[in-house]
Amino acid sequence: MTYEDSKNILLSLRTSLCKTEKESIDYLLDYIEKLKKDVKKARKEKKRWKRKYINWLSFSDDEEKMRDFWNLSKKNFLKSYSYLTEEEYDATTKDIGL
Repeated sequence: MTYEDSKNILLSLRTSLCKTEKESIDYLLDYIEKLKKDVKKARKEKKRWKRKYINWLSFSDDEEKMRDFWNLSKKNFLKSYSYLTEEEYDATTKDIGL
């Protein structure tokens, strides 16, 4: 949906629901505030799922891997654990707060 589509929908709703221009403006302002709250909620949800994804990929609970994680460079670590991906390595880095 384009900006113009959204605008036209809001304007048609406004004219069918509101009797005065002030009511229309109040309605649109309320609608914008609701959208802001929805966007904020969606961003929080995205962060929550991203965190879960990072935890799922992370190997921070594997003692042997973590010992090597601290002692090897990223390149050497990934060579040593060829079945792990760079994404998993990076997720572990984020999971432990580096």
